[in-house]
Amino acid sequence: MSLSLSSTGDSIETLSTDNSELTYKEKNMIDALYPSVNVEKIEKVVENFPAQTKKVWVSFKEIIISTILFVIFNLPPVNDLIGKLARSENPTYRLAIKAILFAITFFVLTNFSLARVN
Repeated sequence: MSLSLSSTGDSIETLSTDNSELTYKEKNMIDALYPSVNVEKIEKVVENFPAQTKKVWVSFKEIIISTILFVIFNLPPVNDLIGKLARSENPTYRLAIKAILFAITFFVLTNFSLARVN
């Protein structure tokens, strides 16, 4: 079985060419087929990658800090200490004091730890 080529098409060497300027439609078509804008966007993403990972790390640090503080404030010795300092056995009162202490401690820790990042 042999493969035969049909002679109905033009060879690339025989196609006519000119040096005229591209029209607006032709430029749009070429931009759609070969977008250079996407290359620039990709380069910007690659350049900004360390800054983006830094933002993710800052968010992750806040989650870690809040989790550690939650565990510390819910330890039985800390809960007993807050009860002794508050001089109350009311659980709502203890919860309010723990929430205020949590907010203050979280604010201080995140501002000091995030100040080093910036």
